[in-house]
Amino acid sequence: MSTKNEKQTIVISATSSIGRALFKKYAAISNRISIVGRRTHLLDELRKEHPDTTVTAMADITKQRYGSKPAFIIQQTKMILLSLTSQRTI
Repeated sequence: MSTKNEKQTIVISATSSIGRALFKKYAAISNRISIVGRRTHLLDELRKEHPDTTVTAMADITKQRYGSKPAFIIQQTKMILLSLTSQRTI
C-alpha cells in the first residue's frame, strides 16, 4: 500500500533511448517505478537494476486493435495501469 509521501513513476517505452534514460533517472529517486515496453528481455534487465521497486508491463502500441491509434493507446494505457497497480510483473 502506498502512502501520500511515496513517489511513484510510470515510464512508457522504457526499453530504449529516452525512456531508458528516464528509467535510470527516476528509479534512483522514486519509491516505486513502473516501466512499460515491448521487449520483455530488456524490461527484465532494467528490473534487475532495482528489483524491489520496479514493476514491468509489456505493451506494443504499434499493434492496432481498436480502429485508431489514439483509441488503442487509451485502451492499452488503461490495461497497463490496472495491471501495474495489482502485480509486480505482467
